[in-house]
Amino acid sequence: RNKQAKKGEQKHTKTNQANKTKDFVNILSALSLEGKKVLLLTAEKANNVYRSSRNIPGVTAIEANKPNTYQILHADVLLIQESAIAVLENSITPSIEEEAA
Repeated sequence: RNKQAKKGEQKHTKTNQANKTKDFVNILSALSLEGKKVLLLTAEKANNVYRSSRNIPGVTAIEANKPNTYQILHADVLLIQESAIAVLENSITPSIEEEAA
């Protein structure tokens, strides 16, 4: 019985994931970003966003303080969550202590 329950849970999870991926594709379509290399920067680790985006060719989702230069330059479009702007600013702005040194 446990195996059947687990299979049902896995199926439900896959269905939810498919819906989330479909929603993500719809967002890209609404923004006319289909077929483009998109780098999505999030404020914090968002597993649902990563799982939804990893199934879409050309789309990469990463926390705003973690992209490297190649990822940024390789993308056709840089899509930033509003909440990720502060995280991005903090990761590229040197602290006052570093400036004093």
